[in-house]
Amino acid sequence: MGSSRSRWHGAVRMAVLAATVTGLTATSAYAMGSAAVPTAAAVKVIPAAVTLGGVGPGGGVVFYDAGAEQDWGRYLEAAPVGWSKSRRFTATWCIDAVDVATGAEIGDGADNTDAIMDTCDRSGITAAEVASRYRGGRKRDWYLPSRAELDALVSSGLVKIQGLYWTATGTFTERGMRELQGVWPTRAF
Repeated sequence: MGSSRSRWHGAVRMAVLAATVTGLTATSAYAMGSAAVPTAAAVKVIPAAVTLGGVGPGGGVVFYDAGAEQDWGRYLEAAPVGWSKSRRFTATWCIDAVDVATGAEIGDGADNTDAIMDTCDRSGITAAEVASRYRGGRKRDWYLPSRAELDALVSSGLVKIQGLYWTATGTFTERGMRELQGVWPTRAF
């Protein structure tokens, strides 16, 4: 019969399996082993206790819980106050007037950010680029939030947001796209 126990090693839960093997003879050679090596893309580490207002894996503020796993994750976290090391980082939405198909719901921000970056003229830095280049918690999956994601952040009251901030939702006039507005990186996990 085997037994197992688990322990924490850093932020990763490790499982230790102990087993007793019987029926071996002294004159035979045996090899035993077991390994599970997931690919980096398959590894998803979620803190043991995620709480709204707590610190997420990216070092940001957890502001949304979907209640159950969704295709985009379960939780949303926003970059912490002061993430840009300045009062407020501003950028344009896009340099040129383009029609980018974007969703407005929770879970749409990451795909929208990718669509903006694939479509917009990259001669100047855009809000989508600013958000996706943020590396809080050494995470590389930050993005510009969708309209519903930014609304959820504002309505949570966990972060004081003043002024106008870009979302990854919508099509704007050429003039509107070139206005400087705030950027608040978000990520799902």
